[in-house]
Amino acid sequence: MTWLIELNRDIRYEHLQGFDPNWVLLGITVDHFRDDMTDYFLTSPHLQRHDDAAAAMIAARDLSLLINGVFSVFEVDPILHLKEHRMLCDEPLESVGGFSAWPSGPDFTMPYSALDDRWRRWRRTERLFRSTESGNFCALCLYSEKIRNIALTFGYLGVNWISLSSALEHLGFSDREMIDRYDVTRAQLRAFQGTANNFSILGPAARHGAQRRDPPREITTLAAARELVMDMVRKEALILAQEPGFIEAMNTMYRAEGEPVPP
Repeated sequence: MTWLIELNRDIRYEHLQGFDPNWVLLGITVDHFRDDMTDYFLTSPHLQRHDDAAAAMIAARDLSLLINGVFSVFEVDPILHLKEHRMLCDEPLESVGGFSAWPSGPDFTMPYSALDDRWRRWRRTERLFRSTESGNFCALCLYSEKIRNIALTFGYLGVNWISLSSALEHLGFSDREMIDRYDVTRAQLRAFQGTANNFSILGPAARHGAQRRDPPREITTLAAARELVMDMVRKEALILAQEPGFIEAMNTMYRAEGEPVPP
């Protein structure tokens, strides 16, 4: 049995079919069942480990936050944004219920439990890992707690001054280290941090409450702040994806049964 999440039929998703080419987090299914009508579904190997529809829907809700956060890093509008998404099974194709991807309710949990490294059992093909920027980022959501936490933060909070500030903290480097590692300037970091932290500039959107200190001399816009932080996050993912440990882990997961580990 395969669990499917129905996507908004009014939006086209063909351009996202190769976003995660290794089917680590998600796959997009396109069904042109009529000339004038197309159904779009999202599925994930992390849903397929569930035999029970209720458990699969909880996993889908939690996993949706992570997926939405990943898309935010790549400036793709979150696709699991409806108040309710239908969950279907494909044997036969029928609805089994619905879930909300909005992070609310007393039973909401951070979606670590939605991820399972046994996902490789359900991968579609016996091929070697295909390295692309977005595909590597999806894989890093399993391999790197840092990248996973950043994606979860954007999925949970959206992209705002608070989540952008949290992303920098998740990166875990000092200003001097970030300048060297990501090729940014001290002025860019000061403008971002000074704006994000200052209530007199941003009001309730600021990271901190009212402060006695004067506003910074240089401030930045949310659009510029987003561009700065997302660029740093993607550069960090590129660095992590070149580490021998990551490459070895992906090649090990993607070798066929009985096939030797590629060099």
